[in-house]
Amino acid sequence: MKTLFFATLVALATTAGATQTDINAQDINGNTALMVAAAQGNVAQLQSLIEKGAEVDARGRIGNTALIYAAQEGHVDVVKMLVDAGADIAARNDYKVTAGSLAKGYGHRDIAETLETVTLQAAAEMQKSNRI
Repeated sequence: MKTLFFATLVALATTAGATQTDINAQDINGNTALMVAAAQGNVAQLQSLIEKGAEVDARGRIGNTALIYAAQEGHVDVVKMLVDAGADIAARNDYKVTAGSLAKGYGHRDIAETLETVTLQAAAEMQKSNRI
């Protein structure tokens, strides 16, 4: 993967002719444009990157994903978009922290509740499919 500086990363990933490699390129900290958009709460950029096929569960240098960044920063709309795009809500960074635990720690109750609800729904669906 390419290692780029932040401004170059975002410009490269959001151009009309961006390749899959460009979209998932990493900056000097291992973050992708999707992670940056998630951390900043940039819904339009996030949607564009998801539509272009950005890896929703890519991991940065310390293992953070876009979902972890969005939860930490309190961007509930971004969290919902990432979950809808298939982000792994159980993903843990190198410190074994999940998006839900970060949301709780930073006082983002709405996000913590959203992630908990999704987890419970997934568990119920799994239990239901095991009965069939």
